[in-house]
Amino acid sequence: MADTNAVIAAYDAHSAAGQGCAGKQADSDRHLRGGDMMAEGREAESSLLADVVSLLERTSIAQHRLTRNHRILSEAATQLRLGKSAGAVLANIREQSPELLRDSSDVQLALAPSPLRSIGRIAAVA
Repeated sequence: MADTNAVIAAYDAHSAAGQGCAGKQADSDRHLRGGDMMAEGREAESSLLADVVSLLERTSIAQHRLTRNHRILSEAATQLRLGKSAGAVLANIREQSPELLRDSSDVQLALAPSPLRSIGRIAAVA
């Protein structure tokens, strides 16, 4: 969304550039000629097109990354459902995409060893 707003702001800036000439005789004369205005319009459109293409490329890369991560995590969920150990599944995820779980504290907490109960508590429970 922020990238889309940046493209819109860039377009607005390009459009405003053609209108900010009040008070300057040379600029007014230039804007009275249709050819210069058309050239400025084409320049603004070309610049906007470059911004949109750049945004499209970044979106495509992000979509590819998300699709790959989705596939890796879907496979991991299937492996866990089929009884594969959590450690093996985690190692497989890290092998395929080390950055995928880097910021996931939930996974790290789930894999932390359980606190050991003292023998006295175990005997009391039994």
